[in-house]
Amino acid sequence: CIYGGRIDSDFDHRVLRVFIDRWFCADAYNADFALVNDDCVVRGPDGTSHEEFVAWCHELPEHEPPVWLGLPPNAETLVLVQKGQEFVADVRRLRSLMDDDDDDDVEAGAQTSGVPAYMRHIDTVATAFSQQLPQALPLLSLPSSSSSLVQTPLFRVIERETRVAHKLLTLVHRDLHALRRVCRGETKQTNHVRNLLRDFNANVVPRAWLQYTVPRGCSLSRWVTDFAMRVDHIRELSACVESATAQTVVERVQSVRVWLGGLLFPEAFVTATRQSVAKQLECSLEELHVGLSPFSENGVTFMVGGLRVEGAEWTRGLVVNEGSASHVQVGYLSWSKTQSEDGVVVPVYLNGDRSLLLFEVRVPVEHSVDAHKVVQRAVAIVAA
Repeated sequence: CIYGGRIDSDFDHRVLRVFIDRWFCADAYNADFALVNDDCVVRGPDGTSHEEFVAWCHELPEHEPPVWLGLPPNAETLVLVQKGQEFVADVRRLRSLMDDDDDDDVEAGAQTSGVPAYMRHIDTVATAFSQQLPQALPLLSLPSSSSSLVQTPLFRVIERETRVAHKLLTLVHRDLHALRRVCRGETKQTNHVRNLLRDFNANVVPRAWLQYTVPRGCSLSRWVTDFAMRVDHIRELSACVESATAQTVVERVQSVRVWLGGLLFPEAFVTATRQSVAKQLECSLEELHVGLSPFSENGVTFMVGGLRVEGAEWTRGLVVNEGSASHVQVGYLSWSKTQSEDGVVVPVYLNGDRSLLLFEVRVPVEHSVDAHKVVQRAVAIVAA
């Protein structure tokens, strides 16, 4: 191990184990052992002396392809894209700070002609955001506390989603209204509005709006579009269970496609499905194993949408591709007492940051695919 290279992720540890099992084995002493066995075969030096090893190293190409380490061919391009996005975000923040210094002494009650250009732009953006977002989200009517429906895990999860989304939507509309009034010179700035102006100018999501996990570096415009879609989806789920009973709420949820990554608290939904199945099967939570498949299976399943597989195609089994993401129109989330030992364990993350693990699931692979290659390529399922 390299000092300082601590591995605190179970899936990173599995990748390391693949490399160790691949290279640090008895076959490595064979003369025909291939260090890399992909498009081009790379074998170790024939000799045993130090000079022969050094000469072998000098014969290696100046640019070593990422596929030698099991990465997709476009791995370096993806890294450059990420660095470019971070650079653009830093420039926007720097520009915001410079604009704040230049216009800090401008009074909010000035005439329209005296309002800075960036304020007029923010007024236009805030108006567009107000029109893009749903105007309201009705709360889910709660039955009496003694009702058995309140004790249903799935109903409680959807009620919480509706309540939190309703509160956040009200806050966003209130902030947008206050922001437009300041930009139009109808009222003076407050510290809160001044912070909103700085965030809008830098295209950064205000901290008060970040009440659920979003991808790292998510821009303000992207967040608004995403939040509008989440509110519409939560409205559909709320309408689905509004007239349900404790006996029918599970069937109601099973009949709709749930955008797992579009929920504010997706972990709670996964837990609620597990609790619901455990109640139906009359077993403990520890006895159940999660399953996820692009095909409907027997038993209690829940339709989930918006999934994508990074680094592989998913038909009947996983097939490693060139590093691109493939979309799964509908996935079926299930819980059962038995679990197949075939296939490979794949993580299911909330978003492309891979910072929040929802759960892990065993997925079959095609017969022509090496299961170690799936682990080596860090294939994962992303919910949003």
